[in-house]
Amino acid sequence: MVTQQTSRGAALDDAAHIAAHELRHDAQAATEIVDELAAARARGDDAATDQLIERLRRSLQRLQHDTDRLVAGRGGDLASLRRQPTNLASLIRGVVAAHPSGHHPIDMDLAAVILNVDPIKVERIVDNLLSNALRYSPAVCPVRIGLSAAPVGALLVVEDDGPGLPADLRDALANTDDPDAFAGAVGLWLVLRFARLHGGDLTVAQNAGGGYARFEVWLPARGGSGPG
Repeated sequence: MVTQQTSRGAALDDAAHIAAHELRHDAQAATEIVDELAAARARGDDAATDQLIERLRRSLQRLQHDTDRLVAGRGGDLASLRRQPTNLASLIRGVVAAHPSGHHPIDMDLAAVILNVDPIKVERIVDNLLSNALRYSPAVCPVRIGLSAAPVGALLVVEDDGPGLPADLRDALANTDDPDAFAGAVGLWLVLRFARLHGGDLTVAQNAGGGYARFEVWLPARGGSGPG
């Protein structure tokens, strides 16, 4: 009984941690768009202002969507999937459209891939990798997002020109899925957890400059937990 209660308590703690991380993440994205909007208005750039207003609207819709999802208890579930046929290219474009880009151009090369996945969890995979790339890469440097069909699934690549993942997190990524090993990098742990839940994986490789800033997520056509 004590063991079961402890396990349930740990699961609730994980769910609360995830909820806090995701809502803080969404709120930060909306705040960054507001900052960009203020700068565009200050310089009288009407075209950029109109574009940023639309991005802010999408970002706030995303925040509302995530709040509703987490309140309903469907966001902190680390043990199951709700699979459905998903257009991955459209999903990625939606994440990019709701995200502040700062001074980074975002280059997308997306194949038409439809996969039976949990779209909420794949959305979080893309969002966390994109956020890290924009936050930790040098200003003005592009962020590249690629999607290609693999023989047994799909390969998602998010790459930037920054220094990339430090050695301790590379070691954690290669050797464990213990969230305690990813202190300060909850988003990366979620990417790993959600990829493996699908039966896939997350790996990191070097970019052209030698930094470990090329993140590759393999999602299989079938496998993993949950229905579907």
